Amino acid sequence: MLPLRPYYLHIEHVERKKRSLVSAAGKRRLLSVILLLFAACRASASETSLSTRLTEITSGGIGYSNSTANLYVGFEYTTSLTSGHWHGTEASGIMLWETNTTGFYEISLKDIEFQSLFFRSVVSTNPIGDWTPYTNDIVQLISTNFIKLEEIEAISKFRSGKGHDYPDDFESCRSMKHYFYGYTNTLGSNINIYAPMDGTVSDLTDEESGTRIMIKSLDYPAYQVIIFHVEIDPAVTNGGSLTAGQYIGTIHHEDDDGDGDTAGTDIAVRISTIHNDEPKHRMVSVFDVMTDNVFSNYSAKGATDRSDFIISAFDRNANPLTCEGQTFTGPSNTVGQLYCPISGRSLWNGWGSITNIFPFTSP
Repeated sequence: MLPLRPYYLHIEHVERKKRSLVSAAGKRRLLSVILLLFAACRASASETSLSTRLTEITSGGIGYSNSTANLYVGFEYTTSLTSGHWHGTEASGIMLWETNTTGFYEISLKDIEFQSLFFRSVVSTNPIGDWTPYTNDIVQLISTNFIKLEEIEAISKFRSGKGHDYPDDFESCRSMKHYFYGYTNTLGSNINIYAPMDGTVSDLTDEESGTRIMIKSLDYPAYQVIIFHVEIDPAVTNGGSLTAGQYIGTIHHEDDDGDGDTAGTDIAVRISTIHNDEPKHRMVSVFDVMTDNVFSNYSAKGATDRSDFIISAFDRNANPLTCEGQTFTGPSNTVGQLYCPISGRSLWNGWGSITNIFPFTSP
């Protein structure tokens, strides 16, 4: 990979829009957008002509122009800047392969749910950032439980019809993450959350409830673990290092709407892959990437195999869900309630005809 050097700094557009914090769908909307667009290139001294320029911003996306065709174009973004600068800021990222000299990246800026968002663009003849071939084996890198497991009674399955659509670049209209459901007798308490591996905090984003934390693996940086709705410990900062098992905060265990759904947090694993020369994000189950030693804790609570927590792509495709945006719309639940043998309570299965939840059988 050629080193990154700044080509020029270009403030393309600064806009502030006042909007309702809550939409008709009950989601937080964009309060203000601050787009800091930084054009840069990855080039050696002999490739001084390699450059990129941001040409327009509309409510539907960002336009760009490159000095040559057939380049990787990256849009890095972050919700906050360390010390007000990009230097030292670990950004979330988007990347695409551009065969032309000009292009337009479609992103609905008016629907962004962050109070502020900073962008910059980069180009390269090589993939930008940390990527791994799609054909590589999935690495088992999670070396410790991210949550106090003895307080968890059930877990939703990967590709379930629980929650909302959480897709990747290969599959859609399925929840490609896991919700962790606590016991009802611990409602109102806090459950500790821990770093599942050695890594770096790549993003901290405020949510309607708590903060979403993204952790990039130290040993396999194409892998990021995403944990939702965490009350972050003040010692955990964007760009900071974490060690496996380190305390990072808590989730507040509540059943806010009284429907018996006591999921306090959810967890996802994203791999940045190169597939047929195209950069694509792939979601995998947290159970795909945990070591045998970590999985033994789940076996002790009644699981017999990692597949207990995963709906296969084949089964999901054979029993598809329907969606409008991120919202599941069908088919209706035909499984009914899921009985939890430890507490004796029942959980709503969610959408579709496949069992979406795995309840533990041993405390």
